[in-house]
Amino acid sequence: MEIRGQILHVTRAYLVTGLIASPLPGQTGPWMDALFGFAQVNDDGRVAEFPGDLTASAPAAEWRKLHERMKKLLRIRGRNGGD
Repeated sequence: MEIRGQILHVTRAYLVTGLIASPLPGQTGPWMDALFGFAQVNDDGRVAEFPGDLTASAPAAEWRKLHERMKKLLRIRGRNGGD
């Protein structure tokens, strides 16, 4: 079994990473997928920017379903006071 991750979205201080797990025997799709959002903060708990070289690349085919779900959730988050 293998679980892989990829950065799917990055702003100055917020990123979303996706996780997918390789299919179990006899299955065609991942047995698990997940989205995790992280905010970068400094020692005082204030928002801090990520390093400039941290980027999200265009998702490969195996990441597209999760990427589309993430975009939908980011739109909802934006309407409710997100960035």
